[in-house]
Amino acid sequence: MSQLVNKVVTEARRQAILMALSLAARYTQPVPLLRQTVGVIGYVASLDQIRADAAWLEEMGLLALDNDVVTLTQRGLDVATGNARTPGVSIPLPGV
Repeated sequence: MSQLVNKVVTEARRQAILMALSLAARYTQPVPLLRQTVGVIGYVASLDQIRADAAWLEEMGLLALDNDVVTLTQRGLDVATGNARTPGVSIPLPGV
């Protein structure tokens, strides 16, 4: 996969993670369930990829990671809904 395609897919997968958490009860999911949810959205990823994305999103302050459970932060919710932007995460498309 070219670097540009990889970048676009990674940014979209991170957006899918935030969107999945924004729809989850209490904005929280265990990483294995999050992987399945992101897969349903359309982004097939390994558990390692989801964990790496979760760690990156935590560094950006968009979610909290504790014992393989992720919880969306207020900033993460703002990025998920398009009310804020963060480099490295795609913006949500209208109507999606």
